[in-house]
Amino acid sequence: MDIALREPAVQTKNGEATLQMKVPDNLTTRVVDVIGITQDAKLGTTTSKLVVSKPLLIEANLPTFLTYGDTLQLPMKVITTQDSALLAETDITVEGTIKTEDGRSFPLGKMTTKPNSRVVLPISVPDQVWDQTNLILELTASGGDEQDAVRQTIPLRTE
Repeated sequence: MDIALREPAVQTKNGEATLQMKVPDNLTTRVVDVIGITQDAKLGTTTSKLVVSKPLLIEANLPTFLTYGDTLQLPMKVITTQDSALLAETDITVEGTIKTEDGRSFPLGKMTTKPNSRVVLPISVPDQVWDQTNLILELTASGGDEQDAVRQTIPLRTE
């Protein structure tokens, strides 16, 4: 169980209270359980759902490691939510970059797609990164005024 917020003592005014919390910006639904007890031992409970979303979200299936000579066909989804101002006709640009821990950068290319689509980004790991222990894979999606990014450190194996 993931507990995002626990407030054991909240004072209310007229039976109402407001709490604030930060939540991760990934697409998820959280269950909110509230239990209230009055000074004279009356009990009240309620459960609600809190949906966390972004107007534009990139979801990529990243590898857990790479071995020398690997080439990838990296599948990903570009998702727009119902609250998004992005229309079905909006072009979404997807870009990828490989970065090394010592600061070098290798662009993987760019492609254009539409909202709520699946794309495959071909990735060929440059020979110049194999002197590193890890590489950093960055993927970005942008369209209109919206954007999202994924950044993952991936171990490199030479055997």
